[in-house]
Amino acid sequence: MGPKCARLLSSGRPSPSADAIQPSRREGRLRAVAGWCKTLLPIVLSTGLVSGIVLALCTVVRLNISPSAPLGLYRMVDQPAVRGVLVASCAPPAAARLARERGYLAGGSCPGGTQPVLKRIGAVPGDLVDLAPDGVAINGTQLPDSALAVRDSRGRPLPHTPWGRTVVASGEVWLMGIETTRSWDSRYFGPVPLDHVRAVRPVLTLGGGR
Repeated sequence: MGPKCARLLSSGRPSPSADAIQPSRREGRLRAVAGWCKTLLPIVLSTGLVSGIVLALCTVVRLNISPSAPLGLYRMVDQPAVRGVLVASCAPPAAARLARERGYLAGGSCPGGTQPVLKRIGAVPGDLVDLAPDGVAINGTQLPDSALAVRDSRGRPLPHTPWGRTVVASGEVWLMGIETTRSWDSRYFGPVPLDHVRAVRPVLTLGGGR
């Protein structure tokens, strides 16, 4: 079975603008590249003309159009799940259903009917996570711009992980969206199973997160 190409990946954020994203010209060009990949790959494989460029673009390529990470194409890679690594992950089912209802995440194949989120690993098993209204501290170090939002940008209350100190359990990680202060991440939906995350690397990106 050949590689899967051009799956849309949303990073999630507590903002109503996630309900209706208007494609820009840059997004259109990236979608065109992803479509080209999906169309051309079977032909290339059948003729044996596999090049490094095609493999780089078509080995599980995903398109991110949310502001929590730079706009562009990302490739799934085999990489240890350590702090700071960019990963794709499904949100916990209950949180995913809320995200789908409110438009934080688009529809997809994850439990709860959403697409994966694109975040960085903020804490790994054994780490101490302190969650307070003014932000998150990992092993005693406060993360910048990590204060929680009480409501989303439509004024709806935002459920969050309980205040206090948590020791990250074995087999779990905390996800943080550090590219934007409005990221919808483990501050709101808690830790996720380690075996549900997969490291990604950019293939082609335009600009930075907002």
